[in-house]
Amino acid sequence: MGSHNDTGNFLNDVLRQVSQVQLEVNILKGTRASIKRCKSQPAEITASFLTLAKDCADVYNSGGRISGVYTIDPLDGLGAFDVFCDQSTAGGGWTVFQKRMNGYMDFNRTWEEYKHGFGNFITQEFWLHKIHRLTRKEIGNRLRIELGITNNKPIYAEHAWFRTGNESTMYQLNLSNLSNATVSFDSLRFHRNFSFGTWDRDPADGKCKTGGGGWWYGDRCVVTSNLNGFYPSRGKETHLSLIYWAFLGSTAKASVPANSEMKIRPLDQALDHQMNFVPSSSTMLLFVLFSTTNLLTNAAPLDCHNDTGSSQKEILLQLSEIQSQVNILRGNGTSVKARNCADVHKFGGRISNVYTIDPHDGLGAFDVFCDQTTAGGGWTVLQKRLNGSMDFNRTWEEYKHGFGNFFTQEFWLGLDKIHRLTRNGTGNRLRVELGVTNEELVYAEYGLFVIGNENTSYRLNNLSGELNDPLGYHRNFSFGTWDRDPANGKCDAYGRLGGGWWYGEICVVNSNLNGLYPSRGTKTPMGDITWAKLGSTAKASTPATTEMKIRPVGYN
Repeated sequence: MGSHNDTGNFLNDVLRQVSQVQLEVNILKGTRASIKRCKSQPAEITASFLTLAKDCADVYNSGGRISGVYTIDPLDGLGAFDVFCDQSTAGGGWTVFQKRMNGYMDFNRTWEEYKHGFGNFITQEFWLHKIHRLTRKEIGNRLRIELGITNNKPIYAEHAWFRTGNESTMYQLNLSNLSNATVSFDSLRFHRNFSFGTWDRDPADGKCKTGGGGWWYGDRCVVTSNLNGFYPSRGKETHLSLIYWAFLGSTAKASVPANSEMKIRPLDQALDHQMNFVPSSSTMLLFVLFSTTNLLTNAAPLDCHNDTGSSQKEILLQLSEIQSQVNILRGNGTSVKARNCADVHKFGGRISNVYTIDPHDGLGAFDVFCDQTTAGGGWTVLQKRLNGSMDFNRTWEEYKHGFGNFFTQEFWLGLDKIHRLTRNGTGNRLRVELGVTNEELVYAEYGLFVIGNENTSYRLNNLSGELNDPLGYHRNFSFGTWDRDPANGKCDAYGRLGGGWWYGEICVVNSNLNGLYPSRGTKTPMGDITWAKLGSTAKASTPATTEMKIRPVGYN
């Protein structure tokens, strides 16, 4: 790690670049005429101070060390586009082109949809549409495939070389043998030189139409892997239809990964790991720089004789967003001003992402994930679960300080931080979101939510709502874990606790969103992730996904 001076110097340098951005913004906002880019008069304003990264490895070497969405341009003359960069796994620099977390997104799509891409970076179920453009360069790319976690160890396979053809070859798959892996079998190798197929464009002349998603099926439709297949809950019976990786387990069902991720990184690009970690505020800086560059260099020319002003208004709206980000950075270069995600939203941070906040209680700043899209935004996310890949049966200390990862979207912020966020005088509204099925999301909102400090065992002090509400029933209950039981052993007498929750002294469980997923083999509803009355049975009361978030009362 570099010194604080290194970080300060870096931020000073990039803030000087923000000054250049500010100058460009001022020029553009100063007069309507100056933002007109007439077809006969190409714009003279440029953004030469920043060249877009070619890929996520380039982003990493330019200082973008936070996993998230960035704009890149492979420099092939076809323009820039957004990608999700994984900057933490195995040294970072990975461009993610496929990700699945729980089957929420339907991957049984048409040829055109696979060609152009679908899904959402934030929900983390997506297929990127630019794979050929990213892999056609001569240097080649390393492919990494991740297939969930077993016994707290990642399951992955790496191929030293990976490329896909263009559409005329039906995006034919070219790759090397495994070069590094924790899997025992190279399930993708058997698809080498196979063409891609979907239900409406089958390279096997009808043999593959039972497939559950687009994949490299080839002319023979042999399937030893299919990471775009159906999740088992959709009722498909053959491994040809299922999301599948052969010999991941001893049976076809056991060979169904809980989640999957496919990512690439250039072979010849050394990553600069000496540069200090960039604080979260620089995420906004990169947004400012990339957004302004895109705006100044990629905006289509206007017809000066026929333009109605709508394009100018669109540019001004984009400039307004960039201006807000510049304002945050100018006040944020040396200290963090936002107390919570509502403040971040107010100051212009409208993108759901990781931000640094400070509740102004003298205890320092910390990172949070802000949901800036749901119900008006401004939500600080306290807890999130997508598929049970993260073990939530943790110790008291782990629940106190927090655990998980914002970008894998399985995390607990930490009881200390939640207490700090909820002890303010204004109070906070709590929103609980529960994914019931792959297509249905239900939620409950509470007008007031406060927890005590550690001396009270983080007691659920104030919670508006009905007494028979699944969470309301836990009002005034203290928090407990398997190694610190507020019920003097009653809660864990038979090893029933599945995760930390407000169990109280009588250990009654009407809700437990930190419990074990049923697949882990727990035998009592107390140990399972549960929300009473969500369904007619204990099993039906198990949500597929959960999210808990807060926002100050009176936010608008």
